[in-house]
Amino acid sequence: MYSKLSVSSPLFNTLRTYENLLKATTEGTTNLKTNDIVEHFNFAGYDPAGLSITVKDRVISITMSKDGKVVSREDFTIAKGYDLDNIKAEYKFGLLTVTIPKQTLKEQTQPRSVSVNVTA
Repeated sequence: MYSKLSVSSPLFNTLRTYENLLKATTEGTTNLKTNDIVEHFNFAGYDPAGLSITVKDRVISITMSKDGKVVSREDFTIAKGYDLDNIKAEYKFGLLTVTIPKQTLKEQTQPRSVSVNVTA
């Protein structure tokens, strides 16, 4: 029989909090106030210089490279009604957050790259 181990140390509690944060943010959500799409990607341990985000024909590609080799690539299609010209991306503590705002005017989106705001 095993008993539940109770660990109470500041380091363990910090790691548990970080783990719970990552679990909570690995699934995409919709901001209920603005109807924006908010997607989260865990790239902890990777240099943000290897990160690239491109948009083409309503498809967003998120690629993480290390030493010139692609280590992760996510492609997803965004439904009509979202403003692909005003996507925001922020990379903080290994977590990439991509926000795709609800479109206000009907405009055709041109292929382009998305810049990532890296904060330490």
